[in-house]
Amino acid sequence: MSVYKPKGRKMWYVNLWPGKPYRVNRAAATSRKEALEIEAELKRRRRLRSFGIQEPDYTDFEFIVIADEYFGHIEKTYTKRGYGNEKNYYDNHIEQFFKSETVSSLTTARLLNFQADRKSTGLSNRTVNILVSIVRRILKHASSRHSSVKRILRDTDLQFPQKLTESKKKLAFFTNEEFEKLVPLVKNPLTRSRIIVNRHTGMRPAEAAYLEWLDVDFANRHIHVQGKLISPGQKWHVKDHEERFIPLNQTASGVLKELYKNRSGRWVFSRTDIPVIDIDKALMSAAAGAGIRRKVSPNMLRHTFAVLSLQGGANIEALRQILGHSDIRTTQKYLDCIDEEKRKAVEASEKVNVAKLSQKNKKKNKNRAKYA
Repeated sequence: MSVYKPKGRKMWYVNLWPGKPYRVNRAAATSRKEALEIEAELKRRRRLRSFGIQEPDYTDFEFIVIADEYFGHIEKTYTKRGYGNEKNYYDNHIEQFFKSETVSSLTTARLLNFQADRKSTGLSNRTVNILVSIVRRILKHASSRHSSVKRILRDTDLQFPQKLTESKKKLAFFTNEEFEKLVPLVKNPLTRSRIIVNRHTGMRPAEAAYLEWLDVDFANRHIHVQGKLISPGQKWHVKDHEERFIPLNQTASGVLKELYKNRSGRWVFSRTDIPVIDIDKALMSAAAGAGIRRKVSPNMLRHTFAVLSLQGGANIEALRQILGHSDIRTTQKYLDCIDEEKRKAVEASEKVNVAKLSQKNKKKNKNRAKYA
């Protein structure tokens, strides 16, 4: 074992030959002192190995390196839209803050500082919670791939800050009257069929996009929502990996049977080998034509299914299973929509009664004036 500096080069080399067939001979440092320190460390490890002692992996990683690994992974497993959303959050709000950090330098205080810093820029509590959860997922993914990251996180006892309180978000949905006006205005027949099936099954937009004919069971009248290989090297997974079966009512079953007669490929709602991901523009155009002025999105079809099902007397636990919610509290949010509709109905009734009473009083006063 020796250190040396080849003529004409700036780097010092470490040369170690502990015996056949192993040999280390590489550029290691820019000074003789650093090269000697590296040589001493190699000797120490060699002695430990001779006694059969296996050292734990103490490799540290820069945060931006494990973030690149994470996004490389989700680019293959997430939808294009889902990947793009997370990447935008990272590029705009996370990378700059953690670019000089390593895994070992991350502390609970540092994460709290990040949460407070993002909140101070005017971001909503919900957005800040999303950013913290992305950092958590990056570290979790790195921990599953690198034992050293797992050890570092365990030894530092890293704690993530509690979620900020989010304002109660009202779930937007179509009333039955709005939906009946909207559907005929959708120009593309395949998109129209997809909108009807979404409204009657409660599928998420991505679940409808990646629905294939193998998932549809006409005999048992249900569809199987499951992950699948989209193309070589590209997989799609159901949210939270919760596969499930959704029963088909007569409306949804009838629409799918008509589509099946003219099927032309693998995907239910596509005429090509490429699934159609977005139907936002078609839905927005039809909604505008139907006189719906508020912002609409494909996810409203899922909300519509849930709210109208509860209004029709559906069991909330059965609805939870159909929608694929892991927590019943998520499903219970739709009950707030029903309470809101009841309140509007009562207020509307009151307005009618007030209007009738006002009209009656006017007529009475008119008669009094006539005979005065």
